[in-house]
Amino acid sequence: MKLIGSGLVLVFFLASQGIAQKAKIAYPSMAPLAQYLMPRDAEIALARSAAPKSISGDAEILILTKSGFQTAVANPNVAISLPGGISVIVNEQTSSPSGNTGATTVNALHVTGPSIDIVVASAHSDITCA
Repeated sequence: MKLIGSGLVLVFFLASQGIAQKAKIAYPSMAPLAQYLMPRDAEIALARSAAPKSISGDAEILILTKSGFQTAVANPNVAISLPGGISVIVNEQTSSPSGNTGATTVNALHVTGPSIDIVVASAHSDITCA
């Protein structure tokens, strides 16, 4: 009886090794990057087709390039309303031209609400033209 039990253990062990080796060769390598690339406009159109225009129209779109992902479309002033009267604006851009001067402010993230006014990562620039 010990011999049969030992034989069964050996058979199951060898069978499991065969299955494990097959799993290793199921995906031998990734396809070349060029097979995943597509024309820029086609990739943007494909991304926008994934949701209704009311959602995708303001979406930031990343595309795959030879050097990695790049931002293809970065819409300013994307507003998100949250419960409790909280508003989040992503990529907030404001400008104030006046005569020969102008100013632009860009906030990465602006959160407002009752007793809340938080700005994360802000840049400001002024110009005066002669």
